[in-house]
Amino acid sequence: MMPSNSTHDCVTSRIGLWGLIFVACFVVGCAEGELETAPVDSFDDDLRDVDANDDQADGNDSNDDGDDDNDDTEQPPQSDCQSDGDCSGDEVCDTDNEVCRECIVDNDCEEGICLEDYVCGDCDTDGDCFNPSFPYCDDSDNSCVECLEEDDCIGSETCDVERRECVVCVDDDDCPDGFCGDGQCVDCTEDSHCPDQEECDTEFGICVGCEVDDDCPDQVCLSEEEVCVDCYEDSQCGDDYCDESDFVCQPCVDDSHCSDGVCTNDNQCQECANDTDCPDGVCDDDQCVGCLGDGDCPDGVCDDDQCVDCIDDGDCASGDTCDTSNQCVGDGDDDDCSSDSDCDDGELCNADDECVDQCDDHDDCGDEWCNPQSECVECEYDFDCDGDDVCVDYECEVPECTSHLDCPINGEVCDFTSNSCVDNPDTTYCQYDTECPSGSCGGFWESNRCTCGGGVSECAAGETCSPSPVRYCESN
Repeated sequence: MMPSNSTHDCVTSRIGLWGLIFVACFVVGCAEGELETAPVDSFDDDLRDVDANDDQADGNDSNDDGDDDNDDTEQPPQSDCQSDGDCSGDEVCDTDNEVCRECIVDNDCEEGICLEDYVCGDCDTDGDCFNPSFPYCDDSDNSCVECLEEDDCIGSETCDVERRECVVCVDDDDCPDGFCGDGQCVDCTEDSHCPDQEECDTEFGICVGCEVDDDCPDQVCLSEEEVCVDCYEDSQCGDDYCDESDFVCQPCVDDSHCSDGVCTNDNQCQECANDTDCPDGVCDDDQCVGCLGDGDCPDGVCDDDQCVDCIDDGDCASGDTCDTSNQCVGDGDDDDCSSDSDCDDGELCNADDECVDQCDDHDDCGDEWCNPQSECVECEYDFDCDGDDVCVDYECEVPECTSHLDCPINGEVCDFTSNSCVDNPDTTYCQYDTECPSGSCGGFWESNRCTCGGGVSECAAGETCSPSPVRYCESN
């Protein structure tokens, strides 16, 4: 029995040697009724094997003929760029491969380095992390971090590997007296951790609700915020200072951390470190005191760390006694005093510790004068004195000088405030012609100054000649 035309057409459409053999076998089988129909899948697989062998033998001639519609040969990538200007944004052109990349070398990165996959990152190894606070490179995102494992942290801190930070705690088990919140041991992280009628301030990790310090065991109440804190002023921190950023006591670093005192080398606030820190005394055991011995009291003696006039009569001048307020007073036969109460009615104690008549005006003082301190004194001004005497400290005295000519030492001039001869503070003053560049020392009209004239300066450096009619040298 022969196969139908449709069957014959289907079979003979296959080309190749093995296809013809298969057709022959199929015809014979069909004629004898002994050939079973082969599974389609097996049939196709056999044909694929045949085609593959034919292609191998023919050197893939079918591809050369252009008849294969399924050509999988990889085509060269289309060029992205020839220069950086062909790339968008901050990208640069990899001219070797003609593609735009985020970076090619480290200088292409605004921060960090250029990694192997042509993207910018903080680091590739720990050696790329220069900040000592973040010394380790996390290769998961090429960033420098504080730690990657527990041994990376110092002291009692541990590494929170999720945050990659050194922290005091990771969970509550690390805080025997509290709870772990944001890597720190705190009093609370939720309201249930607080006593009744208080709630947890999660920003500080403390229970709030206080009004006075008694509401805060072992702490103080920051009444403005109604929270219990370690401190809000330095006096609550002993030798430390109160860090008002988080209201905890901290060791000081410099004097600015100590509101009353100085910061010592061992980072503690104290009143003083040496005598220069005590303007009115000396430093003793970190505290300022008035004195430690009589040598610290130029005008008295040291008694119980304070300078006083006297402790007993022997500390006072002859004839004076030491009263109960540790001050030397007269024995009652003279006018010595330490206060107005030591004087008779109508008298007061002056600056020289003498009892003098008290006055309201000059009429109360007879031949003397009433000064602004209500004291009867010999004089107030020079014209209150006789002759050439001058008034010094309300007493008439013979002056050392009243003009420059009264000073016999070459180079000295008269200080008219104290009427005494002093070294010449101004070279324009003179007594002798030899002191002047012009060779002429003027007299009364020139106020004892070096003269000059002729329109030409004859004065020392830093001086000029005064205008006429009286010409003398004066400082610029």
